[in-house]
Amino acid sequence: MVCCLIVENLMTVIKNSEDETGRLEEEIDGYRTDIDKMLDAFRTREKELVEEIDNIQQRNEVLSNLLDLVTERADSAAKQLEKYQKELISHRGDISNTEHVSTKSGDVTKMSKDDKWNTEIQVIGITRYVDYTTLMS
Repeated sequence: MVCCLIVENLMTVIKNSEDETGRLEEEIDGYRTDIDKMLDAFRTREKELVEEIDNIQQRNEVLSNLLDLVTERADSAAKQLEKYQKELISHRGDISNTEHVSTKSGDVTKMSKDDKWNTEIQVIGITRYVDYTTLMS
């Protein structure tokens, strides 16, 4: 009888252990499934981020090229404006109240220092408005 009780107790312990082992294996399988789902989500997100980085790098390259072009044109326009200013100053006469100004067409125009003579200069597609009275004073 004592043997039967011991065997019965051992059988109960073994059954409980088997049940616990089955429950733990199911729990582990659930964790593995969750991990696989997370890994898939992370891989998908990683691909999206890599594509986004590539797009941003392409846009950055385009913007850098545009910035270089704008800088180049602005420098060229500034040099051209400086050239026009120097030409204007060099063509200025020493007449007391009248100034001679060379225009683009090569014509010489007389103007009084008191006149407000505003005009526009277009250099490489950039329009600048210049008040020549400030240049002559």
